Amino acid sequence: MNLAGGRTLARGFLVDLALVAVLVAGLGLAVGLLWPQLVDPALSERTAEGISTSEVQLARVFAADGWFVVLGFVGSVLLGGLLMLRRGHEVVVLLLLLLGTYLSATRIAAPLGISLGPPDPVSVLRDAEVGTTAPVRLCTVDDSAPGRPCELSSAADPLSWPLGAAIGALVVLLGATRLESREHGPDEAVPATRSDAAVAPAD
Repeated sequence: MNLAGGRTLARGFLVDLALVAVLVAGLGLAVGLLWPQLVDPALSERTAEGISTSEVQLARVFAADGWFVVLGFVGSVLLGGLLMLRRGHEVVVLLLLLLGTYLSATRIAAPLGISLGPPDPVSVLRDAEVGTTAPVRLCTVDDSAPGRPCELSSAADPLSWPLGAAIGALVVLLGATRLESREHGPDEAVPATRSDAAVAPAD
């Protein structure tokens, strides 16, 4: 590969990297802003014994996790399909997209959505009267690890994002391949050629 070809390849990689970075960051921001607005959070209640959350309310925690998964999955499917239209760079774009969507879920969407969601109900209900309720946060805290930050629960799996991106990319690639095969049609068989030289009869 000559120097000009190497520069062209490097330039194409940088363009792909910038394009994927901008789009996955936009997806993370969009999900981080929408997620807390769509969730109907579970409620914790101040009781005489302390602060508790009923089993009925805990079911709503899984619904909140579901919104995070659905928004990210659908957005990643659309993003994967859109970026695969950039023909000639499919492999590079797909690898960048798989990594980018995961980082967008864990580093942008989750922290932003959690910060915009309800505050810690323990601090809200600490001095409240018995019977007062407050929404729970969009994350969970491991009580066995003091000082550990509030994180997504296991149900809100950020791996659903790169999975969606891979599905969207695969659908577009397969569709494009089938469309190209229909446009060109099946390859015509080339007839076998025979020598024009006549075979002299045997004496």
